[in-house]
This record gives sequence, C-alpha cells and structure tokens, in this order.
Amino acid sequence: TYLPVAMELAETEMPAAKRNRHTSDRIVLNVGCEKFETTLDTLNNFPESLFNSLASGRHRLDREDDGSIFFDLSPRYFYNIIQYLRNGIRCISLPQSEEARDELLLEANYYSLNCLAARLHKFKLLDSQGSSFTKTDTGSA
Repeated sequence: TYLPVAMELAETEMPAAKRNRHTSDRIVLNVGCEKFETTLDTLNNFPESLFNSLASGRHRLDREDDGSIFFDLSPRYFYNIIQYLRNGIRCISLPQSEEARDELLLEANYYSLNCLAARLHKFKLLDSQGSSFTKTDTGSA
C-alpha cells in the first residue's frame, strides 16, 4: 500500500523543463529486467541527477541489443522514481511502510534525486521519533 503525497512544490522540487512529447526522443530503461519507457526530456528534468548525466551525452552508454539502457537494480520502486522525474514531488505516492520508504531513499540517493531523498529523510526522522503519519505530515489537506 502507498501513502499519497501531495505537497506544495519548492522550485527545486519541480522538473526543470516542460516535456514536449512531439519532439522528445523516447528511451527505454531496463531496470532489473523490467522495462520503463520515457523521454530524454523527462530524464533531463533534474539537472543534478544521474539520469540527466545519462541523457546529456556526457557519458558513453552501453546499450542492450534492443537499445535499452540496463540498470542492475530492483525495479520494485522504479515506478515511483519515474513518476518523480515526470512530475516532481507533487504526484508521487510514497510507500506506507518504513522499510519500503528506506529502500526508496536508497534509490533516490543512488540516482542523485536530492529533493526526493531529502523528503524521504524527513519521513525517516519522523519514523525514528515514533511519529505516525497524519494529513499534516504528508502535506495533504
């Protein structure tokens, strides 16, 4: 189960650029043998992220035979990651369990999604203090 998160956006939590689906190049990410299709524009939305480094061409990419880029990671939370890349923090659902949020935090750190990692770290601090989540904690009305 997932805990909906609807928070006011700080400028740093918003994607840097709007996607133009008509001119965007599609890209397939193979995460733990599960494929996710997105656009280069989406990968470029957070300049500090690993995805921006990959999409910018600064690094040579070894592609699979089908053209996808392989990540040797679990796909379990990648849907959350890709939603964050598309929409920022405003439209993702965080896992309800502390253990699952900790796993997502590790992934956010791996991908250098700093705002998402900071938000998850805040929840981790609340968990360590024994706080329960309320509508105020998640920013929902």
